[in-house]
Amino acid sequence: MKRRFSFEIAGVKHHLQSDMVPRGNCKFRAEPTNPYDSNAIGIYLEDGRLLGYVPRDKTALFRAWAAAVPFVEIGGWYDLDITESGYVRSSDVTASYNVHMAPDDNPLKGKIFYINRNTPISPDAYDLVASFGATPTGRLSKSIDYVLYDAEYPEAVAEKLDKPGYKFQLMTVKELRKQLFNESEHNPLLFGKVVSPETRRESDMAAFLGDYLISEGAIYQQYYSNRLTDVVIQWDEEHPTQTIGRAQAAGKPILQYADLLPELYKYYKDEANRPTFRPQPKPYSPSRASKKEDEQAQGWLGCVFIAAIAILVWIFVF
Repeated sequence: MKRRFSFEIAGVKHHLQSDMVPRGNCKFRAEPTNPYDSNAIGIYLEDGRLLGYVPRDKTALFRAWAAAVPFVEIGGWYDLDITESGYVRSSDVTASYNVHMAPDDNPLKGKIFYINRNTPISPDAYDLVASFGATPTGRLSKSIDYVLYDAEYPEAVAEKLDKPGYKFQLMTVKELRKQLFNESEHNPLLFGKVVSPETRRESDMAAFLGDYLISEGAIYQQYYSNRLTDVVIQWDEEHPTQTIGRAQAAGKPILQYADLLPELYKYYKDEANRPTFRPQPKPYSPSRASKKEDEQAQGWLGCVFIAAIAILVWIFVF
């Protein structure tokens, strides 16, 4: 299972060079002799050039997350959004390392699971299956043992069900989790449920939320879906969002974040549960140039509309 930690790189604009590619692999290196911060952790390109640093407010958290393995075993992938003028809009990096969760004699070892990459469950499902010794794949073939899906399996699977040579079994992620985890040891409100927060939230505790939910046998989905989400987590009871209104209208249970905090803190402090950070998808945000183009287009449309009205008035009058 891959355990991930995602954050924005500090200091990129000071180390950025014109021939650096905007995305690729990177490495992490502790710098105890750094004259400015002895706890600094540098982020380096594969050719040895410095890209930036783990943000100072994330250094202790990163070291706790990485305590189970040496830094040399931690991989990384960076993604820079740079304008033509060299302005860095964003600089994201995801660090990860592998963890094996199950003994070699577990029932999933050696099995091949087909997982549709276009479903919300695919990142978590890929990691979960791999951590139990099975092989996840996005290619449907006759060697597949199980097809893993969330609510509905794709049409490509339905077409193969009755064809000779295909012997796969259908299994939902919920069914798989019930086989792998002991329900009696987990929160019954979360176990086997698809759980989503009402909105994205930036905080250290919120970063651990997904990992805590997964540890309780839940299926963590980062954004609410009327079709898939079973339980919604509300950040602030006094300020409900539209998502909470939609969930209530659909009759879905609402859990308060404040009620989960005691268990979340316990999980946060337990070194045996090295948390699995997952990258949060970015909401769409058009660039300044795109916004300017939109405004110009709206201006031209307004001019065309006024001209059309003037022509119609002239025709009727004269």
